[in-house]
Amino acid sequence: MFTTPINTPPLSPLNYHSPTINHSSTSTLNNDTMATNNHTSTSPNYRAMAVRLMLMGSMVPLLTSCAGPLLVAGAAYGGVVLHERRSAQTVLTDETIEWRARALLLQYPSINDYADINVTSYNRNVLLTGDSQGERARRQFAQLVSRLPQVKQVFNEVRVGTAARSAGRVTEDEYLSSRAKLELAGINLPGFDPLRVKIVAHDATIYLMGVVTDLEAEAVVRKVRRIPGVKHIVRLFQYVNLD
Repeated sequence: MFTTPINTPPLSPLNYHSPTINHSSTSTLNNDTMATNNHTSTSPNYRAMAVRLMLMGSMVPLLTSCAGPLLVAGAAYGGVVLHERRSAQTVLTDETIEWRARALLLQYPSINDYADINVTSYNRNVLLTGDSQGERARRQFAQLVSRLPQVKQVFNEVRVGTAARSAGRVTEDEYLSSRAKLELAGINLPGFDPLRVKIVAHDATIYLMGVVTDLEAEAVVRKVRRIPGVKHIVRLFQYVNLD
């Protein structure tokens, strides 16, 4: 059975101890489900931050292995951040959140042995997708992720009682994700950058994350909806007003 996220109000001020966890219900997904947040546009010095990130990446061989994952992430995102509406620091924070969340799975065999969970963080909002043999494992993992530093909220889209995806299904989802990214490159809107949209595909459901305008969000959904093989679309956008 597919699940759907609970529609959420605008983000509340960050609370490190009690972030919001949106556990999906047991109802069937609509073809286009929304769970959105408001976002205030900022204008960080992206180029300066990108240079700093690339310099950090060049220091990897000189530093200890424990710091490696964070610095490698900085090097990888040094160029990408130029396209972002997130600040450069937030891009790095999202990478760190994902890395820490995946490490939790290794620390908790009681979860990892009974669930196949993927973690995606965008603007400190964390999407959990995958499959779990029981409700306890999915909820426990969502609680653990919600306590990670700087996590704002968690969208728990892990399905219960379903088998892990087959290798063929994983390949099909990877194709749908790549096809969606290609389709977004054809959107002709002033100032639109397809790299600002994060696409996650799981079992023919497409999850859309990013900081976008209303017009951009609608254009993205129209493009993705037409892709053969896509069964459902879930919008987890944060909206920005550029006027």
